[in-house]
Amino acid sequence: MKAALVTLARNLRNEYYGDNPPILTEMVFSEVTCEGTTDKSGPAQDLNLVITPDLAYYNDADHARIYYYWSEGYKGIKYANTIISRIDNATYSSPEERNAILGAAYFHRAMRYYRLTQQFGDVPAIMKEITEPRLDFFSTKRQVILEKMKTDLDSAKNWVTDNVNRGEVTKGAVLHLLTKINLALGKFDDAIASASAVINGG
Repeated sequence: MKAALVTLARNLRNEYYGDNPPILTEMVFSEVTCEGTTDKSGPAQDLNLVITPDLAYYNDADHARIYYYWSEGYKGIKYANTIISRIDNATYSSPEERNAILGAAYFHRAMRYYRLTQQFGDVPAIMKEITEPRLDFFSTKRQVILEKMKTDLDSAKNWVTDNVNRGEVTKGAVLHLLTKINLALGKFDDAIASASAVINGG
């Protein structure tokens, strides 16, 4: 279970490293920055063509990394779902250890779904480990997915602590993501409560 959590953390960090890291695509398609490249074709110039999750061509240093978010998002969901589905297949030193691992997996799945729904809107909602070939995927309403992620994080905040090794999921991270999801759902009082818990938690 912990090895799968390490994989989730590693893959999450990859967004910020390398030549033209994926986070730059996120910034270009927001109000944070604008594309300044003028000496080559490709980067964020034909938005109708570029903003498609399945255009694998746009996943290299010379183009936008839209496909990265789609493929890596679902890889993360796959790993998190494996932990969630198999949580009771392992032996733990205490119920607290089990719940902390489950809470961290909930965080990682919620993080991926938060990004996917903010970037693409309605997307396929896969909430359990897939153990056989499937071709029957369909999109689920963004709000339905975010409501499920809110429920998961409301549980995880009670299980994950801030007393963890560097790089592991903290209670502060869970509450921060919960705040973002509360805002995305328009649940402003809940967002104030979860943000205040982060601030007051140090």
